[in-house]
Amino acid sequence: HAGPAPAGGITLAVIPLADHGAARDSDQWRPMVPAMAAEPFDSPDWLFELKWGGVRALAFIEPDGVRLVGQNGTDLTEGYPELRELRTNLGGRSAVLDGEIVAVGPGGLPDLELLRPRLNSLILRPGPPARRSKLFYQAFALLRLDDGELLETPLWMRRNQLHACFTPSKVGQVTEFVSTEGAGFFEAVAGLKLEGVLAKQKYSYYRPGHRTTQWLDIPALNVGHYAIGGYSFGGGRKKEAFQSLLLGAYRDGVFTYVGRAAAGMASPEAWLTVRMLEQLHQTECPFAVAPRVDRLVYWCAPRLVCQIKAGEPGPNGALRFAVFTSLRPDIAPEDCILPEIA
Repeated sequence: HAGPAPAGGITLAVIPLADHGAARDSDQWRPMVPAMAAEPFDSPDWLFELKWGGVRALAFIEPDGVRLVGQNGTDLTEGYPELRELRTNLGGRSAVLDGEIVAVGPGGLPDLELLRPRLNSLILRPGPPARRSKLFYQAFALLRLDDGELLETPLWMRRNQLHACFTPSKVGQVTEFVSTEGAGFFEAVAGLKLEGVLAKQKYSYYRPGHRTTQWLDIPALNVGHYAIGGYSFGGGRKKEAFQSLLLGAYRDGVFTYVGRAAAGMASPEAWLTVRMLEQLHQTECPFAVAPRVDRLVYWCAPRLVCQIKAGEPGPNGALRFAVFTSLRPDIAPEDCILPEIA
């Protein structure tokens, strides 16, 4: 599938998509991942905090510098030069933090759309992106302080230590939480049309790289991450990059087709997506069960992740009315997980 050069003079860096598996297995510091919950709940044994919908990042903070590492092991530091000032939040101490990079819009609410140029820069590598939005690091877990690891320390104690050692500023804050009353908090979050709530057991330990039911993701919007297993084209305008993206995620280790998305991409980003997918062409369908596609299709190795906003899910988690939100080169395909079938 060939087409004109991407609009706007975009030049792709000559870099292959990384194989994140080896790096993740050898890296002690990997984010702990929540399991999915069906509905909000109240419990005195749980804390409830906002799901910011930003870019998950571990922050390695030393007195002389800061390094930011994404969920799939990608170094994010150059893309967020403002966050180098996080070292001042700890007053000269060193630490490893888990949290999210968040951009806020004019209404003061988090907005991933403002981070899209930064995410795309992980692929384009044109140099540090322009500072086009107000952003900050929202810390929610303290994993190491000075020379002491805290992975085996209960969450409520780690949270107290984080508040004690971290001085809030315009570039770094500590996530606030609600105790016990998760259902009411969820209703307030949903009313603001934010992504949802994270529930965390007060006595849970931090398990790097593990998906755990001691943390639960309670979504208020149907926003998810999916690996692209192919794309179809034909039948539209000749200058269109593609007709739709074919999306999948993993259930019990099996790559499963969940639906397609076509709308929501600006022309330069659409061509950028195709250029990346062209590196991943393969002859066999990557999905466990091949979807029915009425148009010409290219199958791709499922290594490029995107974020999708959709309507209420159909049977077995199938996407409905899916709209592309952003490329997510900071997320590994193996972290695109479908909930278990009830």
